[in-house]
Amino acid sequence: AQANQLAGLLMGRENRLFDFSINLTSHNRLITLAPRQYLGLTITDENTPEKIEYDGRVLPREVSISHNPETGAITMQIRAEPETFAQLNTNGDIPRNDESELPSFEIPSFPPPPLPLPLPLPLPLPTDAPRYVLLLTSEGLFYTETFNEISPFWMPLNDGFAEDDINNLIYLDLNQNGNYYVATYKRVFYGKIGFPALPLAGETYFEPLIPIYLIGEYTVKGLACNPYANDEIMVIAGAGYPTNLTKVFTGGSGGLNVKKTLAYSANNTGGVSYGRIGYLYTYPVGVFYTGKIIRLSYDGMTEEYISDLPGTWVIQHVHFFDADRIVTINDSGTVIVTDDGETQTPTPERIDIACAYDETGMNLLAAISHSYGYAKRSTDGGATWETIDIDGETHGSTLHAEGGLRFIWAIKQNWSVPARVIYTEDLGDTYVDKTGNLLDLVSTTVVFRAIRTLP
Repeated sequence: AQANQLAGLLMGRENRLFDFSINLTSHNRLITLAPRQYLGLTITDENTPEKIEYDGRVLPREVSISHNPETGAITMQIRAEPETFAQLNTNGDIPRNDESELPSFEIPSFPPPPLPLPLPLPLPLPTDAPRYVLLLTSEGLFYTETFNEISPFWMPLNDGFAEDDINNLIYLDLNQNGNYYVATYKRVFYGKIGFPALPLAGETYFEPLIPIYLIGEYTVKGLACNPYANDEIMVIAGAGYPTNLTKVFTGGSGGLNVKKTLAYSANNTGGVSYGRIGYLYTYPVGVFYTGKIIRLSYDGMTEEYISDLPGTWVIQHVHFFDADRIVTINDSGTVIVTDDGETQTPTPERIDIACAYDETGMNLLAAISHSYGYAKRSTDGGATWETIDIDGETHGSTLHAEGGLRFIWAIKQNWSVPARVIYTEDLGDTYVDKTGNLLDLVSTTVVFRAIRTLP
């Protein structure tokens, strides 16, 4: 009887005609999922084009709350089911079992089945590959939760971006709590790994703070997060000329706050990273686009000029979390900066595409432009380099260090080799292909811009 009653209740719920999606223009704190509750709902035939009527109770099943930082509006979305009741149920007719009417027969004997063929041994998996990987490209943001498996399954994370944003994403950072931050030249977004991004700041926020008289529009010139904090970022944005128009912003998913104006305005994009005693910012300034490196306090209030850098135009850098070194990437000279920015050591190789290094700073992989590009590695902190074969074009590629000799390399397609993602645990001696289904999601002209990971 209890099973019949339960079956009737389940049948009543599964045969409901529809669910309800209710959008509220404000946050109603009385509506929750725990404890369970119901709402009274009345819909007349004048309220819907299909002339649907309803007058009864509905049960909330999902509640979500959204905040728009640009307008300050808080909205609430509710998915609810109508109240349902048990449908009719019965034991049914139990058939007779009269053995006297059954014909007699003998069960023949069969030979034993052949033994099954042994299954092939599975391919060995990399032992320390991360599971979650975010990949920023010229065609949007993609991620996988199965990078540590033989063939990762990649998924797009572009639902939160406008169409003109998807192809213009240039900055990406991720903290160890799974919060990611991404930006175009005009807008900044935030999200949780596995979920689409939400807008954080754009024209309505930046333009009143960065005057654009005599010069062009403002641009975002750098972004980085504190990898150890739950929700903490620094953004650099400015308009170039006249001077004193590059500003420092700090905050998180709840919004950004302007903290100071830099003494030297940035003429182009630069690199920001979280350091041991503050954020480090490398960028070009002045009419000759001279490279500079400065240190900013974590709260963004204090600026400390360190020194000029060799190279011009674009001064990016890579940083292994809070290791005491960065490697600058630019078009005319590369240096390794240590001692919290104070010491500079030029490298014999001009790294102008991508670079990554381990926590010791001794093992480096780099992409260097020349025809289709060179892949290089160093095992002595950049003093000497050797060419390695990755069978692909290094232009438009990007690198990420996982620690030790483990690196991820997203490689752009050239005329003979498709784009792909590879993973090495021995500094490029051997590698495992991790492209998976990615080529089903991107075109042959895709450019890779950044990689971030979680264990």
